[in-house]
Amino acid sequence: MLEQFGPERMQVILANTVLKKEHDGRISRDNKAWAKTIPMPEDGGDPRHSYVLVVDKVNPGLTDLFLKQARKVLQAPEKGSVLEKLKQEPPERKPAAPKKREPER
Repeated sequence: MLEQFGPERMQVILANTVLKKEHDGRISRDNKAWAKTIPMPEDGGDPRHSYVLVVDKVNPGLTDLFLKQARKVLQAPEKGSVLEKLKQEPPERKPAAPKKREPER
C-alpha cells in the first residue's frame, strides 16, 4: 500500500477513516489521537469529499491493527532491505594488531 500510494496519501486515508469512526471502541485511543494530528486536504466545499477517503468495508478492529503497524513503518527511519545489504561489498577491514602478551608469572 505504501509503495503504491505513498506515505502522505496512506496517512490521510487512514486518519480520515479513524476520524469518521471515532465513536467506535475497537479503535485505540493512540490511533485516534494520531489521526487528529494528520492534516486533511481541502475538500473544495463539498462535505461528502471526506467520506470518499474512508476505508469502510473493513472491521474497525482490523483497521486499528493495520494502522498500528503502518504507523511503525511510517515512523521508522528508511532502512534498506536485508538482501540489498548482503549484496553490498563488505567494508575493508584493517588487520588486527597483534596482541601483547604479558610475561608469565
